[in-house]
Amino acid sequence: TATDLRWFLNQARPRQLRSMREFAEAEIVIPDGPYQGRRFRCSRQPYTKLWFDAVDSGKWNRFVATGPTQSGKTLSCFVIPLLYHLFAIGETVILGLPDMEMASDKWQLDILPVIERSRFRGLLPKRGAGSRGGRVETIHFRHGATLKFMSGGGSDKSRAGFTSRVVVITETDGMDQPGNASREADKITQLEART
Repeated sequence: TATDLRWFLNQARPRQLRSMREFAEAEIVIPDGPYQGRRFRCSRQPYTKLWFDAVDSGKWNRFVATGPTQSGKTLSCFVIPLLYHLFAIGETVILGLPDMEMASDKWQLDILPVIERSRFRGLLPKRGAGSRGGRVETIHFRHGATLKFMSGGGSDKSRAGFTSRVVVITETDGMDQPGNASREADKITQLEART
């Protein structure tokens, strides 16, 4: 019922967290690997403390992370920032990808398992995109935030019709050149222009 949903949404709101690092350590449970089922801790990957402190500092508005494989980049530098803005801030986020073929994999393999192990799992949509797998382009969470998938492929207009304060881009290899038909900037700059 509507009353039950309002109660649930009030319960699901995180306590006032001042930083992304606090959010990560209070809300995120590691979905796989040697620490599966345990809370996220910066002490397990010390670079993450420096990363989150830099993000939380307010000194910059653009962040880029590179690093070796199996270092926790996807969780720390992609999934946690995305979930922080969706759930702690409660705002819409654009997720930039090289192509839309990756959208379902990123949702099913990287993002959804973390949400399902958090107290925000009740905010997952009950029907529509993201509720039962399949192709995803836009996911509307039950508290009002939206996750919009946008590709670096396609026409310039495919990126032009949606805006958000936050864009999180993954797998940026090959996205630094304009498309053959593009008269605009490279694909990353076009995605950033949605903010």
